[in-house]
Amino acid sequence: MEKIKCFVGGTTDGRKLQIANNCGMSLSKFPDKYLGVNLIPGRIISSHVWGSVDLLQRKMPGWMEGGLGLRSLEDINKSLLMKLAWKMQNDNDEWAKFFQAKFQDKNGIWINYYKNSVWIGIKWVLDEVFNNSRCDGKSISVWNDIWITSKLLKTLYPDNSYIFQNPDLKVIHLLRNGEWIIPAEMSNMIQDNALPVVDGEKDRKIWIWNKTGEFTVTTAVECIRKKYPKLQWTKSIWKITINPSISSNVWKWLGGLFAFFNPIFLEEVLSMAKSKSPAVREIWRTATLITIKEICFHRNRVVYDGEQPNAEILKRNIVQFTKECEVKMKGNMWSTVADLQILKTFDMKCRKVKHIKIQTISFSIPISPKILLCCDGAARNNPSEAEYGLIGRDSSGGFLIAVAGGMGIATNYMAEIFAVINACEWEISVGFLQLCIRSDSSSAINSFSTRRIPWYVQHRWNKIVVTLISLEFIHNYREVNFSANGLAKMGVSLLRGEKRIFLNKPSFLSSIEHPDKVYYRFGQDLKELSDCNNYF
Repeated sequence: MEKIKCFVGGTTDGRKLQIANNCGMSLSKFPDKYLGVNLIPGRIISSHVWGSVDLLQRKMPGWMEGGLGLRSLEDINKSLLMKLAWKMQNDNDEWAKFFQAKFQDKNGIWINYYKNSVWIGIKWVLDEVFNNSRCDGKSISVWNDIWITSKLLKTLYPDNSYIFQNPDLKVIHLLRNGEWIIPAEMSNMIQDNALPVVDGEKDRKIWIWNKTGEFTVTTAVECIRKKYPKLQWTKSIWKITINPSISSNVWKWLGGLFAFFNPIFLEEVLSMAKSKSPAVREIWRTATLITIKEICFHRNRVVYDGEQPNAEILKRNIVQFTKECEVKMKGNMWSTVADLQILKTFDMKCRKVKHIKIQTISFSIPISPKILLCCDGAARNNPSEAEYGLIGRDSSGGFLIAVAGGMGIATNYMAEIFAVINACEWEISVGFLQLCIRSDSSSAINSFSTRRIPWYVQHRWNKIVVTLISLEFIHNYREVNFSANGLAKMGVSLLRGEKRIFLNKPSFLSSIEHPDKVYYRFGQDLKELSDCNNYF
């Protein structure tokens, strides 16, 4: 390190010295010599140092997005322009109609030749908006809108003569008395089971990056930004209980700001308090990072400033700095001697103690002629290989059917949604039209109850709703949904679309829920769940 020098510009002299001391290098300035030779003769220009700047710029986006969670200003600007383009296409306000009339041709296609300061920005994002949206409605163009496949039909079948003969064909021309009438010339383009349900709703555009189909700036940023691998250990560093200056120094040291490799055992160190109380976990995380920072700085002072190593001063600093973070610590302690000793060591006050509560819960069967379907879905890493399970019971509690299915890569929410969809479709296929759905997923039950169904299952759900006579949703705890949970776990070994159907109780289910048995739930802040939600 004796031959390494630090060149810093664009800041104060005090800041330059601080950076040089933190790096353990001597501060220098141009012109300078190495082995008697001028490093850069004459005046410094940007091309002399651009290689190093380019190296840092290539590294920084990954650190910023993968660890700090910061977004590129270009992506944010582009996403806001996408929002403007989306509103321009789909709103019925006068300003939107004005832009549609000004920048669309007679066929509704956006023009490219018009030069305008506003239109230049809109044209920049039109392709992203168009390629990531789907059309849903009768007045949609069959060829020029994405409505039934992931691409334009005219792009998939560029040489089809029927497209050239009917360039203005609309979706409404394929409907007669509420039924689909597909010409023979289009039979190879459209599959019958892919056709949406005719529900009489208004035409709309669907944004595929949002489960509800609505456009948001957040999902637009996720759509266009360059994805970087997430650094898992940063979740333990950027906490509200840790002073930002400490987090900053640990980030620089661990994140490889100066081309150092990230240590691979930090997560293991931070996870050592995983089984402890929330208060102890906060103290451990804070003290660990302060220790790393203090050791690093203390070592620099010993090596470069000639100080003598002093473990007592180091320990005192760690305890003092950890105590200063107490004001931001909100975790509860356990009523144990170990927790009290740790708090005493750091001279901290006692915390609130939350005791474990025991709640009794029960399992109920619907009244005849309703059929009960218990559903569950799972994706271990969310998203990852997902699976779903469902089990059917009659009004006397008897076993009807059990299904385990694989979904491929999906989120836990998607698995829960598809479990309900598949359960309803099976019931309809065997003639049961009065259903009761049980699930331990509050987000899935809420989506169905509030009629905010994800757009990618909207048509399947519409077919179910128009067929059923009555439908009821019940949100319950996992403790009375363990049979469906066991079936979902069994589906982890299945391929996407593969199903295992059991007409008798599977052998791997040692028991199923019983209405006369009491079940118990252990935890803190236990809440009673609402009984049911009648869909119709």
